[in-house]
Amino acid sequence: FFFLLFGMALVFDNSPDSVVAIGICKLGGLKYEISSGSDLSLTLEAGDEIKGSAVINFLVKEVPSVLGSDEKEQEEAQAWMDKKTNIGELNKHLTLRVYIADGLEPTIADLRVFSQMRDQIIKQKAPQRNQFVNVTRWFNHLQSLFAPHLSAVAIKLAYTAPKKPEKKKQEKKPNSQNQRRAPAQKVTGFARLCLQVGKIVSIEVHPTVESLYVEKIDLGEDQPRTVVSKLAEKIPIGEMKDRLVVVASNLLPATLQGVESAGLVFCASIGDSVEVLSPPEGSKIGEQIQVQGLNIQPDKEPITRKVFSKALKGLKTNDDCVACYKDVPLSTSKGNVTVASLKGAEIK
Repeated sequence: FFFLLFGMALVFDNSPDSVVAIGICKLGGLKYEISSGSDLSLTLEAGDEIKGSAVINFLVKEVPSVLGSDEKEQEEAQAWMDKKTNIGELNKHLTLRVYIADGLEPTIADLRVFSQMRDQIIKQKAPQRNQFVNVTRWFNHLQSLFAPHLSAVAIKLAYTAPKKPEKKKQEKKPNSQNQRRAPAQKVTGFARLCLQVGKIVSIEVHPTVESLYVEKIDLGEDQPRTVVSKLAEKIPIGEMKDRLVVVASNLLPATLQGVESAGLVFCASIGDSVEVLSPPEGSKIGEQIQVQGLNIQPDKEPITRKVFSKALKGLKTNDDCVACYKDVPLSTSKGNVTVASLKGAEIK
């Protein structure tokens, strides 16, 4: 929802409610003048002023989507709003999730828990952030939403191996028996994913969950794969039928609402706008997506959702609507992978 509001201002303080209020404004695209002050308040166009928690109630009415995109998300978001959680419980909950309610966008539950956890995460040292890596990933992902009104917390996950005592090396004359091959370079991140061109050969709405599509996708294998996508409320089924798509094909299968999903259809999104990634016409079904200069060596064994979500960092569309990894286009033998209109959109 996008509104153009004149003479309306949000003043925030150091309270958790202020963090939630800023987040709702950003998620809803509300054009308020936002500034810091001594108390949380909202000045309306007519000059009326709302203060404290009433600000949250007003903003939620302006941006109802923040409660969740469907009934299931709304129930889960409300459950996390009502409970007192801790960082260990949250870390376990986020193992295979991007957000608290398992949807495409943050909900008010993410904003509320973010506001509650922020001070604790600010005080954490690197070992604690590594221990609760799912929370750290989630927190770092949400930080940009509050810029420039909240100072960013510097996040860097790194493993420092203990130092080993140095050993004196004896010089050896080179010969074929003593020479060893250099160890193969470890493949990490996006290069571990197998992205392939697929064609949706059949599609239907999930029998009990109207927000889900159940698709049969041809990847050039013996049988089409079944993939469940949460796109039914975003993209008309007519636009999905018989189209080419980009599929993550070495993702560990997961059962979603009683249907086993053996892959993921990549999309770009900004707010409520979602567009499916489109390989160029003429691309061969089953063809692997390439990134120039990147040595892609997909894992032979299926990868976990945790590894998958980390590997997606750096995927977005550019100003020409081309899907890119770290500003380098995703491509097939026939050209670049694109979207219809979204520029600077996150891809997942």
